[in-house]
Amino acid sequence: MDLNTAQIAVAAGSSAFAKAKFVYLQAQHAYPVVTDGVTAGVLYSISDLFAQWQTDFLAQYRARAQKPPPDASQATSQELLNLQTTDSPTQLAAEVNINIDTFRTARYGVFGLMDGSLSHYWFEGLDSLIPASDFQAVAEKMAIDCAFFTPTWSAAFLLFMALTEGAGTPTPSISFM
Repeated sequence: MDLNTAQIAVAAGSSAFAKAKFVYLQAQHAYPVVTDGVTAGVLYSISDLFAQWQTDFLAQYRARAQKPPPDASQATSQELLNLQTTDSPTQLAAEVNINIDTFRTARYGVFGLMDGSLSHYWFEGLDSLIPASDFQAVAEKMAIDCAFFTPTWSAAFLLFMALTEGAGTPTPSISFM
């Protein structure tokens, strides 16, 4: 959708989603590198929040599942009813205490900001190097990306997370025997 089409959609009084999409497209057109960086930073942060929530939730759910059930012959009917309802994932979701590491989420967001901006330049350069979009060109772009960008990105991600974790500078150790 180009900006003129988006302007018409917003002018027609469309949904909040269409208006947000219009604002995003305007920003993408005016400030593509910043928009890509902010978008990646937000997505990295949201992904990390979800990962932390899921990890905590599953740990607490599994911990409850490990508890032995009460002796049914000595438990009251209310205790058995509570056991059934508190062991369901829906009930547990209302009861769990999720611990969010905001510093970790911020680290992911900052890395996403950098990754989105740098990736913009990488893929723009790749498209100018191989401008075609047929099957062979796409395969060549993927091969170059896998051979050069992915290993570099992986090393940069691990190094950034290690340096910003607060554990000090990582010291590589090599053992020959």
